[in-house]
Amino acid sequence: MLQESPPGRTRARQFLQYALSAALTLFFLWIAFRGTDWGKLVALVEGANYWWMLAMFGCLMASHAVRSWRWGYLLAPVRKGIPFRSLFAGVMLGYMFNNVLPRAGELARPYALSRMEGVSGSSALGTIVVERILDTLTFLLLLAMLPLLYNGPLVESFPWLSEAGLAVTAVTLACLAALTVLMLRRDWADRFLLLPAGKLVPRRYRAPLEEQVHAFLDGFLFLKDPATLALIAASGAVVWLLYILMTYVALFAFGLQALGMRAAVVLLTISSIGIAIPTPGSTGSYHAFTSQTLVRLFAVDPSVALSFATVTHAVGFIGVTLVGAWYLVREKMKRALAAAALALAHCAGLHAQDAAPRAGVAAGMGVEYISAPDVTDLVNATSVPPGGASQFRAAAEFFGACSFPLDQKWMLKLEMAYDLSSYSVQGGFGLASWSMHWTMPSLILQYVLVDRGVYNVKAGAGGGYHFGALTEKYLSLDDTFTGTGAGALLELEANTAFGDHLYAYLGVNLRWEFVGRLEDSAGLSPGFASGGGPATLHAFGAGARLGASYLF
Repeated sequence: MLQESPPGRTRARQFLQYALSAALTLFFLWIAFRGTDWGKLVALVEGANYWWMLAMFGCLMASHAVRSWRWGYLLAPVRKGIPFRSLFAGVMLGYMFNNVLPRAGELARPYALSRMEGVSGSSALGTIVVERILDTLTFLLLLAMLPLLYNGPLVESFPWLSEAGLAVTAVTLACLAALTVLMLRRDWADRFLLLPAGKLVPRRYRAPLEEQVHAFLDGFLFLKDPATLALIAASGAVVWLLYILMTYVALFAFGLQALGMRAAVVLLTISSIGIAIPTPGSTGSYHAFTSQTLVRLFAVDPSVALSFATVTHAVGFIGVTLVGAWYLVREKMKRALAAAALALAHCAGLHAQDAAPRAGVAAGMGVEYISAPDVTDLVNATSVPPGGASQFRAAAEFFGACSFPLDQKWMLKLEMAYDLSSYSVQGGFGLASWSMHWTMPSLILQYVLVDRGVYNVKAGAGGGYHFGALTEKYLSLDDTFTGTGAGALLELEANTAFGDHLYAYLGVNLRWEFVGRLEDSAGLSPGFASGGGPATLHAFGAGARLGASYLF
């Protein structure tokens, strides 16, 4: 074991990493969403053809399956016959970790496989480095092909693209050459890496250091087998062909299929730059690069471009997280997750502890399916033909919370949540739209079901005095109606540790909202419900959340 960094220095380094990631996420979200017509964006998101998005997700999962199969070949010189299910589980677990903390999955994935199958964690980590180099080389090949695929204002729209490509090419080839030489000439690794390092670390750590370095270089042994190398290269090409197909299929969901397959390759290549930026799950950076590519290079309407980026990101983000979460309920993966979390904590110089519940803060976002009967009746009365609105509607949810322990099993949680949803239908005299939102401060009593330090599970119930608003736009009408009322909720949340303080947050909840009569500034109601009374924002909702929590 290598000498650990002082706790104060480790915490400061972690704080800087998290702060940089958060700053990048907020910056790119601002770039992507500034000046957005939210009503139009929500209508476009709701109007997408989600059968095509299901096909897109199928392509994404197929690419992950091929990636898992390729990982088995990368590991073959170290350990043959690793079951595909363990390889695929490790890949999905790694992507799920990346959705919460940038690059955390690169550590969680090899350590999880190490715990499941007894493979050397350092060797598995070496194959992850190889995989990233191979992906980068494929990306550079696509980048070099862009002038052949697109003859529009590429350089004018992205003037930095060629310089960035040259820099990445130089760094990637240099790293690959250096690592290959060190793998082939282990004596050089001893002379140029271990000998200088040995002078900087205590004697008792030199043998473990040498073992870990050589195990890491074992991850490059496949380069000695031409047949294995050919299979790995071919499978890598299949992965990227599936990525291209995934992007092309997604264009159909928004009526953009006329852009063609070449546009899909261009879009994939430039959006890959956004994916490489260290934000959680590429949030913000993917939205900015994808939407700007569609707008600048293909003259797509900005709202359509942003809706494409939002939905494709959400499908991948939520889908991969759910698949990863499915593996967590399996007993074998529970052990792998605990090992991965402990490994991440150890790499950061931290130590998970069994302790009493701790105060903390949490924030994130989610998806809620909401039924607001009075609003549905208003929409159905306006739409042509009548009855075009579904009873349940998807809503975006954003939340922040702080919690305080009352004793070993009970906690008090203060939460502020915000739900936003909308309808858009064709009326007798043109397009009509309604956007509704709830602002929901709540006090929640939580019971700690389990707390093992590296993870905890809590159930809670509570409520508060909530605020609702409905904005109606039809013909010359553009008015906002507000109301207030009680709200109640039941929730289940789980937190999984990345270190002593930072946790991934997963939650599900049921909500009942009793926001009463809606009125505008003149005391007018937007209409009357089917029962004859004025419209309200009474609603029932069920949803899921994903975020991050920090325990003190």
